[in-house]
Amino acid sequence: MELNNFLLTDFVDRPFLVLIGHPVSHSLSPLMHNTAATYGGVDLTYTAVDVASGDLSRLPALLNHPNFRGANVTIPHKSAVIPMLDQIEDTASDLGAVNTIYRMDGQIGGTNTDVYGFMHPLRQYSNLLDGGEVVVFGSGGASRAVLYALGESGVSVIYLVSRSPDDIIPGSYYSRAEIHPISYDAWTYYAEDCSVIVNTTPLGMHPEIDASPVRNDQIKYLTNKICYDLVYNPAQTVFLQQAERAGATSVRGLEMLVRQGSRSWEIWTGKPFPVEEVQSVVEKYLYGQS
Repeated sequence: MELNNFLLTDFVDRPFLVLIGHPVSHSLSPLMHNTAATYGGVDLTYTAVDVASGDLSRLPALLNHPNFRGANVTIPHKSAVIPMLDQIEDTASDLGAVNTIYRMDGQIGGTNTDVYGFMHPLRQYSNLLDGGEVVVFGSGGASRAVLYALGESGVSVIYLVSRSPDDIIPGSYYSRAEIHPISYDAWTYYAEDCSVIVNTTPLGMHPEIDASPVRNDQIKYLTNKICYDLVYNPAQTVFLQQAERAGATSVRGLEMLVRQGSRSWEIWTGKPFPVEEVQSVVEKYLYGQS
């Protein structure tokens, strides 16, 4: 639904949550949060609202609507919404990106739950992260929360793999870890000392499901690693298939998707998020399984 049409509809006569972005038609957030509302008996409706850059000036009317309860923000507006908020939490400020907006005590605040979502599946491996080294494929927007989260978890060195490593300014990424930009041809030289390898690129994402940041002749370097792919469709990307063949531990992108959503839900409602139920519905929708 476009922003102008949303503001004119009778839908806003009840408490609502929204996803703000452009485009938003592919998002799973409405499915996730409407499932949570139904399961928990919460009187909220979640709708994806397509907000073109030219419509950003109309956003304050949405955020200050009396029935507005909160929002998720996706590309390309994670930074653009910041001046519209009364306050932002430290994580969002450090990243320069808000993905969750909430109303509290008459104020409109912003935070970032991508860091929480990314780290949740890695908590059981904290002993490997603290003081450890990590390889991260991709230097785009999706990598920023990952670099921040890894630094906060105690990782000492991150090898940031990029097609243009010479163009990367490490200081432009907020992370407590040392960031070393390297090429795709060089990452295998550092893999032995790394415990975790993360793919933040879209390689392997539907519909181009045959791609991976790892060449087949490099699969052996995944052995005994924790391989984490932010891509969640398909469920088992080529990268994760390679990881399993190498005897690595794989972490699906769906884990991050659901957990960042769960944190947003808890902020908005103060109620627990039905993680298992939501994940089951999303898996059935994406993969045709429960």
